[in-house]
Amino acid sequence: MAMIWSPKLALGIESVDREHQQLVVLINELDAAIKSGKGNQVVGGAVDRLSSYTVMHFGREEKLFAQHGYAESAAHKLEHKAFIDKVAEFKAGLERGRLGLSYSIMTYLEEWIQKHILTVDKKYVPFMQGKGVK
Repeated sequence: MAMIWSPKLALGIESVDREHQQLVVLINELDAAIKSGKGNQVVGGAVDRLSSYTVMHFGREEKLFAQHGYAESAAHKLEHKAFIDKVAEFKAGLERGRLGLSYSIMTYLEEWIQKHILTVDKKYVPFMQGKGVK
């Protein structure tokens, strides 16, 4: 099942929303790679792209927190680390030939991203907007 970007996921912070949209694209790319049946190399490439982009995106968010003194940044960073660790675990499983994990990871990725944006990320929006971040 492809993940669909919807306006309810928009935070109103343009740069973050663009990056979240790209995360959805990369999750869908991974889903398509898994469904293609082309094997671990294709799926592994999609996982690498998702992993790299996620690290970059989370780094930018965390830099924004540091720039503006967001008080809840430590807890937010732990959420990011848990996601990165899960993607790394999936990648390691692929490298050991355990492609069967792929369907459970897709569910996890889709649910985590939506929940994270709608609950954890939404918490920082009023703070950032109060600091003039748009």
